[in-house]
Amino acid sequence: MKKAIDKVRFAGADDLARVLLVLLMEHGPLCEKCLGRDAKMPLSQVGVHLVLLRETIAVRIEDRECPGCARSGASDSRGNARLTQVFSLDLER
Repeated sequence: MKKAIDKVRFAGADDLARVLLVLLMEHGPLCEKCLGRDAKMPLSQVGVHLVLLRETIAVRIEDRECPGCARSGASDSRGNARLTQVFSLDLER
């Protein structure tokens, strides 16, 4: 975990990117909406910082249910969790 943070720090990432990194390490996988809510930043900023993280460390993107949305009770009209893109750290690389 510390290696990923050091890699982001070395790449000149700002504090917001490091906040997303910590959220992904501790609570990932999460969708952009959950990352924005938990980091208290607009979705546009989440997207920008995810691009930075993808350039400096391995971030996995999958289409599946977001565990963060499921915890917060977000669902579709039938009560099912929504399928969305979720982001997680690919620590196997």
